[in-house]
Amino acid sequence: LNSPSGKRYRVTIDDDGDFIKEEIIIYNPTPISNNYSMVFNGNDTVFNLGPSLEGTGSQSVSFWIKRDSESQSNDGGILTIVPNESTSDYISISLWEDTIQSSIANNDNVKGSTILSLDTWYHIVVIKDGTPSTTAIYVNGEEETLSTNGTWKGNIDTPQAKIGETSYSGVNYNFTGLIDEVAIFDHALESSIIGTIYSGSLPIGTSQSLDLNTLPTSPTSWYRMGD
Repeated sequence: LNSPSGKRYRVTIDDDGDFIKEEIIIYNPTPISNNYSMVFNGNDTVFNLGPSLEGTGSQSVSFWIKRDSESQSNDGGILTIVPNESTSDYISISLWEDTIQSSIANNDNVKGSTILSLDTWYHIVVIKDGTPSTTAIYVNGEEETLSTNGTWKGNIDTPQAKIGETSYSGVNYNFTGLIDEVAIFDHALESSIIGTIYSGSLPIGTSQSLDLNTLPTSPTSWYRMGD
C-alpha cells in the first residue's frame, strides 16, 4: 500500500488470512528538473502524439495547466485520444465553460465543479474506468463533484491523438495557455497515487519535480512538454 507522504506499507498475512505484521518501507520518489512547459496560442499550436496510442479501456491522464490572460471560457481541447472509428470508447479532455470536462463517447460527457482561474497553475487528473463506465476528475488532489450538464460533446473526428487541440465534426478547438507534465496511465489511478503526483509533480517555475517513472506503476506515456 502507498501513501501521499511517500511511505509504502507492506502487510503480511498467513495462509488463513490472519494478520501477522505490518512493515513501513520508506518511499522517496526521485526528483527531476522541470524548467519548461509548452505554450498553446489558442489557434494553431498542437502537439501531435502519433498513431500508436490507444484511447479505449481504462485510462488516467495527469497534467498541469495554466490559463493565460487570453484564455476564454470555452477554451478548447487539452488532450484527445481517439482510435480509428472509436466513437463510443475514447478520451477527450477540455477546458470548457471555465471547468475541466471530459467526453468518453459521442454526445456524452462529465463536467467538473471547480472554476479554473486565469494565471493559476492547477494539477488535473482525469480517470476513465472501464470500456467506458465511469470518469472521475481530480483538481489539485481533490475529487470533483461531477455533473452531466456540460457541453463538451459532439461527433468526434477519428482518428486523432494530440495535446492542445480537439476536432469535432471537422472543427478544431484549441487551448490557450500552458500545459506541462502530461502523463497517461493504462489504469485508474488510486487517490493516494494522485496525491503523490500532485504533491511532487510540480509545474514549471519549480526547481524539482517528481520522476513519474519511480511510481509503483509508471505511466505508459509521459510528455515533459519541453524538458
